[in-house]
Amino acid sequence: MPPNMRVQRTRSASLRSPLTRGPLGGWINSTRGLGLPALLSILVLCAAGCTHTETGATFYFPPGAEPAQAKYRLSVAFAGASRRAFVDRTKKEVAVTIRAGDTVLLSRQYTVVAGDLDAGVTWEREDDLTVFFFEPSVYAPRSAARTEMLRLHFTKEPNGSRFLEAALPLADLARVKVGGS
Repeated sequence: MPPNMRVQRTRSASLRSPLTRGPLGGWINSTRGLGLPALLSILVLCAAGCTHTETGATFYFPPGAEPAQAKYRLSVAFAGASRRAFVDRTKKEVAVTIRAGDTVLLSRQYTVVAGDLDAGVTWEREDDLTVFFFEPSVYAPRSAARTEMLRLHFTKEPNGSRFLEAALPLADLARVKVGGS
């Protein structure tokens, strides 16, 4: 049987001393099992660095209706900037979708520069919807003072097949010009 070349005796060891127990071959052989975990760690760090915060809200018509009994559903989705906190003043992508069951009646995308962003609605009649986007005050409860960033108005077509973006009512326009609701 040929000698095992991967182990050796030290110079000071006698000929009858046991062989060393560690493999020879230097750094490459001793780190061979670390390749996959190192690669996975790099992938996780890269993926975490490219994330952004997504949040949103859902509103139902008639107001206060249970989701299963609602005639219409308004979904608002916010996507913050990549690698930034959602509350930082950055561009936010806003998606607005109105549905009747599974049927999409309106789908729009907007970009708003804001810090923390939230939405509210005024939806008293099924054919008249106003959506407002605002920055809540940082140090106050969400129901307290806020800075309104955008206000949108939607009306339903007479045949009821879809919603359309419409001009703001005069009362809403006056409120926006004064500086918030």
